Amino acid sequence: MSEKIQDLSHLKVLIVDDVANMRTVIKTALQTMGIRNVSTANDGADALKELHLTSDYDIVLLDINMSPLDGLDTLRLLRTGKDSPAPKARVIMVTGYTDAATVMAAKEIGIQGYIAKPISIRALYSSIVKALKMDV
Repeated sequence: MSEKIQDLSHLKVLIVDDVANMRTVIKTALQTMGIRNVSTANDGADALKELHLTSDYDIVLLDINMSPLDGLDTLRLLRTGKDSPAPKARVIMVTGYTDAATVMAAKEIGIQGYIAKPISIRALYSSIVKALKMDV
């Protein structure tokens, strides 16, 4: 029995990654899934600025290794910062860091998914669908 493909075209997604090529790869993958409303940020600080402007993103795809504000610190500020623009944002980490300690740290702060780079469209799609079903 094949899995029913869910329409994701209505979603608004923020990609946060310090590597321009990776932002392009992820954006192209999202567009392949029908998601057209995609914004990007170069690092955690840029992401927080974007989220202060408009916090209605359905999904935030967040890298870990960025400067000046890395993904874990960005996630911490989103979840617990007193002036957080989006404490209930659905966050999926998209990173090359897959060691158990990093994954557990992200889960403890509060993520809805974790994708190892290099990404596949299938893993991205599956993580987004799963994250949409989760409470934040």
